[in-house]
Amino acid sequence: MSSTIQLTHAWNNEYWPMEGVKKAFLLLEIKGTTGSRSDRAPMNISLVMDRSGSMSGAPLAYSKKACQFVTNQMSQEDQLSLVTFDDEVLTVFVPQNVTHKDVMKQKIETIQAGGCTNLSGGMLQGIQYVVQGKSDGSVNRVLLLSDGHANEGIKDRTKLQSIAKEFHNLGIGITTMGVGDGFDEDLMEGIADHGGG
Repeated sequence: MSSTIQLTHAWNNEYWPMEGVKKAFLLLEIKGTTGSRSDRAPMNISLVMDRSGSMSGAPLAYSKKACQFVTNQMSQEDQLSLVTFDDEVLTVFVPQNVTHKDVMKQKIETIQAGGCTNLSGGMLQGIQYVVQGKSDGSVNRVLLLSDGHANEGIKDRTKLQSIAKEFHNLGIGITTMGVGDGFDEDLMEGIADHGGG
């Protein structure tokens, strides 16, 4: 079996000041292939995307691209669902085998920014979809994309972390992706740490 690994990187700025302190972000992308996709375990994934007002503009655009990228990586044996949240939690598509990627990506493209941020509601709905499709031998995971500015539903970071830990103990991982320059790093990292992400 042959394998290939590609590594790419990008900085958030091309130029940096000579003096002072500036926060830098580095994106590392590692792509590897070892045979066909059928060699890997089936995936049971729920994408949970923040579409609150604070995500409007570039953060929402990048989140949609990330969700479309994940959709492209899935195979027909995989289960995928997509939940969005602002003050309301909406299901863009219910858990289903990834047989119509173009339709899924078109639905992702239509998502628009809304109001407040019910992060807990979105996360819990995504978890429930993964619970429905959970099976032994599959990768069961929620991918949460947000700036972490929870101001509706459960806002207490300790409670959010304990929810993540509870479901991680049941075999469902939660991975978080902080979006935007001002995302709440402590909250998003705490959920991921307790959720096995």
